[in-house]
Amino acid sequence: IDINTVADITAETAVTKAKGDLGSNAGVPAEQPPQLVIFSPDGKIQVLAFKITLASEAPPTQMLYFVDAHSGEIDGKINNLKTW
Repeated sequence: IDINTVADITAETAVTKAKGDLGSNAGVPAEQPPQLVIFSPDGKIQVLAFKITLASEAPPTQMLYFVDAHSGEIDGKINNLKTW
């Protein structure tokens, strides 16, 4: 894999981007700080991204975001709420 592993944006900027997508009730769980990861949104291309977990109570949601560490764009998001 040939990838630039130095982020151009900060973790705080990535969290702000993800919170803007989820809405004003979003919060970052204390036990899950942002992580810098290699993410493959399509299974072919790899990007450096911040992996961010955001939670919201209204509506109940636990979103997993992947924010590109170079462009600041949201490359992926998954509702990771466990309902069992």
